Amino acid sequence: MVPFQPDGRRTLSSHLDIGFGRIIFRKYPKSSKTGIKEVLMGQFRKWFGVIFPLLLILGAPFPAWSEGSPKAKPALYEFGAKTCLPCLQMQKVMAELKASHGDKVEFRMIYADEERDLFRQYRIMLIPTQVFLNAEGQEVDRHIGPLTKEEVLQKLKDLKLIN
Repeated sequence: MVPFQPDGRRTLSSHLDIGFGRIIFRKYPKSSKTGIKEVLMGQFRKWFGVIFPLLLILGAPFPAWSEGSPKAKPALYEFGAKTCLPCLQMQKVMAELKASHGDKVEFRMIYADEERDLFRQYRIMLIPTQVFLNAEGQEVDRHIGPLTKEEVLQKLKDLKLIN
């Protein structure tokens, strides 16, 4: 049954179900200049011009950060937040490690409010979390919770990421 406007004009409504949820097109009067074809084309442009490319980018495998450098290095990514006290402790540890071993290992702080896509990609559920990557960019180990400088160095040696 097609509903009617108060002035007697018919309206068209359409529902379109796409992956992540239901998009409901608002009712447009049949006699208006905006027809259902224009509405569908607008939604098509929205999905394939903006959303679909983002899904492709976010779903694509993530390249190693040091891939562009001539010689790839192992990496330690610290996932945290700027308001988390254990994360702030790890920030100091990471700064010390970067100063002493930055030529052998890439140390990087990744904050939840700035780089959510990396949190999703590495499936980080708790912070602080440290992800250890080999020179090829593959995850070899992870740890949840703060670590001391000595514990991080021992872990890097155990994983044979440094000598």
